[in-house]
Amino acid sequence: MTQPSEQSRTSEHGPKYAFLDWSGDVGFKFDRGSSEYLVFALVSVADYPALHQAMCDLREARGLPINYEFHYTHASRSTRRAFFAAVRQVPFEAAVLVVPKREIPRSLTRRDQYVLYEYFVTELAAWSPVTSSRDVIVYVDARSTRNEIVRAVRRGISAAHRVRDARRGPRKVRGKPAHAEDGLQLADMIAGAVAEREEGGQDYLRGLEERIEVIRDSVLNLNNYISGLA
Repeated sequence: MTQPSEQSRTSEHGPKYAFLDWSGDVGFKFDRGSSEYLVFALVSVADYPALHQAMCDLREARGLPINYEFHYTHASRSTRRAFFAAVRQVPFEAAVLVVPKREIPRSLTRRDQYVLYEYFVTELAAWSPVTSSRDVIVYVDARSTRNEIVRAVRRGISAAHRVRDARRGPRKVRGKPAHAEDGLQLADMIAGAVAEREEGGQDYLRGLEERIEVIRDSVLNLNNYISGLA
């Protein structure tokens, strides 16, 4: 997997790169398979080369192609266990927002999906200090920076700055497909693991609790937020 040239650097003042991915969907037809939860993971990595090396070593150890994408839904249980064991020594922190979708007011379930994404990113970014740094570049799982989901994330982060009355923010918000970015794969795996744990399944994150802050959003002010967009 190619390592981005700008990500070959690390900063002594904190993480320079953050990665946003999610698990679940914004559908509300629960009897037809819509997910119970929508989980967003915002991961900051202080030493990107360490992450890249750990994932390359894991691919080699398991006999996987060098461009293999770690995706929680597609990964076997043994691969999930091996993945979180491999990244245990990597200096990263994550803020994870858990949204119980059945609590979202019915009147809002038909809203444009990007409006919902924007709101939840606002909630997550308001909690996470990483988005307050001007030096940070935030990568989002998307095909390109012009993707609508990237625009929604950018708006959400900007709204979080207004909530915090902060003037500074990330240097850039960029879209990139997860298969080409190890940091996004880490975010995907964390989001998926948290979602499974919330649903009463296996807990693959034991021992990482101090590095993964889980926020359980009550969505109490979602209606007010969306009304303000009108």
